[in-house]
Amino acid sequence: KQEARCSGSSGVASASNRHSPSGFVGTSGGGSGSDCDPKTPETSSAAGPSASPPEPLTDASSPQQVSDWLERNRFSPNLIRAFQQYNGADMARLLFYVGQETENVFHPVYLNQLTYPELFAKVTNLFQSDSDKITQILVSGPGDITVCISDEMVSHMLNESKYTLHVLPDTVNAGRFRIVMKEYQTCCDE
Repeated sequence: KQEARCSGSSGVASASNRHSPSGFVGTSGGGSGSDCDPKTPETSSAAGPSASPPEPLTDASSPQQVSDWLERNRFSPNLIRAFQQYNGADMARLLFYVGQETENVFHPVYLNQLTYPELFAKVTNLFQSDSDKITQILVSGPGDITVCISDEMVSHMLNESKYTLHVLPDTVNAGRFRIVMKEYQTCCDE
């Protein structure tokens, strides 16, 4: 279980352990995040700081790297054979839908790298002229807690999930905004 810590705050946000259908796990961003710095959230691993992160699959991974990754992550030999001709671009993809809280129209967001910077760029591009005023994208977690998004959290998002985007003023940077992604619930969802 990974935890993303927002420096300057006492809150700790646990990343959910929901795997995308492809089951790929990216690496969490390291660095000295500042108030959930959108580019470098701080993370700590249950395995300890000395454990090296697993090599992630990227869209540039070769078929051999994909096979090696599947073997390292203990996928069955049958599955490894089935995917022996697939490269990283074939494997590491995520689709989710976002819409503004006041509208019933959703936009598809496709991610290939499964990283927070890619998510940030794709979601802020939906805001066209105001995209440079968005400082951060967060997600609403259990009990409506606000959670910093890390690369690992992006890699654990469910494929084809739906989110409403809630625009809030950034209390630190006047005239700028933060976006909170809230999972969209229909009347029939549990």
